[in-house]
Amino acid sequence: MILLGAVLVLGRWMPQQGSRRKWYIAAMVLLHTLLCGLRHPHLTGDLMKYHWEFLSQGRAGWAIPARNPGFSLAMQGIYRVFDGNFQIFLFVTAAVSQLAAGWVIWKDSPAPWLSYLTLHCLGFFVFGFSAVKQALGMAFVLLAFRGIAENRPKFFFAMVALAGAVHLPMLAFLPAYFLTRFRVDRAVLAAYVLAGVLLFCCREPAAEAARQLYYGESVPLVWSGGPGGRFFLMVLITAAGLLLRGTEDVQFGKVFHLMAVSCVLQLFSGFDHVFTRLADVYFQFSVLYLPAMVLEPGNGGLAMNRRSRKLLAVAAAVFLIWYYYETNLSVNIENSVDNYWNFRFFWQMR
Repeated sequence: MILLGAVLVLGRWMPQQGSRRKWYIAAMVLLHTLLCGLRHPHLTGDLMKYHWEFLSQGRAGWAIPARNPGFSLAMQGIYRVFDGNFQIFLFVTAAVSQLAAGWVIWKDSPAPWLSYLTLHCLGFFVFGFSAVKQALGMAFVLLAFRGIAENRPKFFFAMVALAGAVHLPMLAFLPAYFLTRFRVDRAVLAAYVLAGVLLFCCREPAAEAARQLYYGESVPLVWSGGPGGRFFLMVLITAAGLLLRGTEDVQFGKVFHLMAVSCVLQLFSGFDHVFTRLADVYFQFSVLYLPAMVLEPGNGGLAMNRRSRKLLAVAAAVFLIWYYYETNLSVNIENSVDNYWNFRFFWQMR
């Protein structure tokens, strides 16, 4: 909560435009890295599993598995260099994730404060507390966006390959480079709607293929009956971007493609949370999409002046904070290891 306040207060006091905004982003990278990297090593059940894997990998020698070899190498290297210190591993992975987010926000966000608010309130920062492997892979996916923005296919595929070496399902981002070559128009919009409908009609074989990629084995499918409320939030944000910004801006259109794919993937979340994780590979670019759609002028259906956009930014911030409270902070299960209200730093171990 204090860090969320720092995002807003420092965002109000520190420059958000021009080269001087680097100081705000640097402060955010430092604060986020410290909070995430110095967390209790058993804050969640997933971290206990990672700790066991870290010790096992380090003691096993330089054995490189076929699946996720990059993550295994990172574990083994840090284990040897830092004498099996799991806390150092958590700090390094947190630093990589936050440096990647800071770099992308520095290069492409028109409002760093709103990007960091989105990072918090849509759950990406808290997610990285427990899902270490996925968060590290998603960091390289964020870096891969520079290849899309600057038309550098070699850089894009190199970063996605690194992401896939850390966490194989990150290879789901490979189609992004080709999709973002298309200008957003009515035909593209219709294609996304049609793809969503067709995939939803054939959801069981499509879900099975995706789960094979994620788990590396067959897992029974159980359909819960719908994609859940988060799907409608994602569609709302994606559609609002078209309404506010339109389709003329090429760079904004590239991010729109990523948001549209995230909506399609989220359709399958009724089968398993794994599809929400796959959707997040694309949906994490909302840290660029939301600020751009709210604060930058465009040719959308709503004509807004500068003052109206500032008011819209305030409304977006209020909505994000409300959503964050409802989805991350309002559930308080006492004595649960996965309860973030019980957050502790590593020196508070007992």
